[in-house]
Amino acid sequence: PLLHWEQEQSTKKTNKMKKTNFVLLVFILIFSLLLLTATARKQGHNYSRLYSQLKRQVPASSFISLNNNNWSVHNKNNSITLSNVAVPGIIHTQLRANKIISDPYYRYNVVEYRWIAKDDWTYEYVFSSEEVKTLRLTHEANKYSQQNSNLGKTLLVCEGLDTIAAISINGKVIARTDNMFRRYIFNIQDTLDAILNGTVKSDDGAITLTVAFTSAVNYAAQEQAN
Repeated sequence: PLLHWEQEQSTKKTNKMKKTNFVLLVFILIFSLLLLTATARKQGHNYSRLYSQLKRQVPASSFISLNNNNWSVHNKNNSITLSNVAVPGIIHTQLRANKIISDPYYRYNVVEYRWIAKDDWTYEYVFSSEEVKTLRLTHEANKYSQQNSNLGKTLLVCEGLDTIAAISINGKVIARTDNMFRRYIFNIQDTLDAILNGTVKSDDGAITLTVAFTSAVNYAAQEQAN
């Protein structure tokens, strides 16, 4: 009987320790989740605060929104070229709007349209004469602005680029990206300097922004092979 009682006590003690460890583990997981959430919110808040500061410090007339349908897009071999393309947006939407594809979610179309993800797509935006004028005036004003570090810069803000992309202005690559889930902010002041000074080619003073997307499928396969 004594041995049986000791075994029962040992079992109870073991079960109690298991319960305690389980509760502790759950607490640690919840705490870690809250910490990660707080960190993500703080990071997002910092990005938003930076953008808000820039909008307050720079006159509204100096902002040029690229969220419009004045873009064009073409695939790698130029067999598909579309104009009046809306940004933000995805290539599937534009292809369907131009009756090149039907509903990509209908039946087996998701398989049939795999070629879209395996192709490279290049978006181009040609700044209008008014937008070029704004860029030039802002650029000149920035060169003489020494009061605030956020001024004296011409910034290109990209809210989301999916995923492997090369960004260029008049053929000069200014940045490369590989992450869709973040905001990119690029200082293009030096590039505008080069364009306005004639170092970078500009046809009749035109300024063209190009975002060339490489197929993420092909990129991943190539990286895996290497």
